Amino acid sequence: MVEEKVNQEKLPVMAIIASACIVLWANKLRFAQALFVTFTILVIIDYLVEIYVDEFGFGLLFLYVASSIVYVGFAVSCHRLVLLGSTAVPKLGILRWSGREIRFFVWGLKIGIVFIIAVSLVATITAFVSIFLSSEISLQPILIILMLPVVYYLSRVMPIFPATAVGEDYDLKWAYNLTKGNGFRMVIIIALIPLVMAALSYIVDYLFGENSVSGIIFLMFGYVVTIIEIAAVSISYDFLCKSEELS
Repeated sequence: MVEEKVNQEKLPVMAIIASACIVLWANKLRFAQALFVTFTILVIIDYLVEIYVDEFGFGLLFLYVASSIVYVGFAVSCHRLVLLGSTAVPKLGILRWSGREIRFFVWGLKIGIVFIIAVSLVATITAFVSIFLSSEISLQPILIILMLPVVYYLSRVMPIFPATAVGEDYDLKWAYNLTKGNGFRMVIIIALIPLVMAALSYIVDYLFGENSVSGIIFLMFGYVVTIIEIAAVSISYDFLCKSEELS
């Protein structure tokens, strides 16, 4: 029986987030050039989704699909720029798909389906529990506790995305094993987006109020934070792969 390799090196979370910011700032012009087109399209699509979110139909479904397709080029470009350098993507980023982008999309789809099923299960369990609780008791702590295993698993398998973006052909089991011993550190890195976005929403609403301008500003800030997140996941993947090679 072959013994699995386990990473003994612990992810330096704050150093990785700082490194992500440093890499992006040092290469800001190249990132801006490569991500401008997909960044702009994503902001426009998300703004349209906010407008038509109450009118679910074919149009809204089309926007969600379009956003997912554009996001693949956006994310793969970002991963490759961080891990392989400025010449790893075309001048204006990845606007056409190859087998690499198709695999990236499929992994996102599979993980998305797992997330939807898990959230549905959590919602069902929470609703069932609420039957036996007083209406005065908040269900939020129960919901958070039940969602923790979901967030933990999703965080553990995130390296599948940078690996696929640089042309590797791994699976979720490999990604899960790679992050063994660093699960909660990955959770902290992945939690960056929702935490920062929550803070940004309060700041933007306070400064500009709720209007179309503040909505666009919020979406733009959101994708800037997403770029930092993607860079942090890429650097985490690189760190874990190198530490695995040394173990």
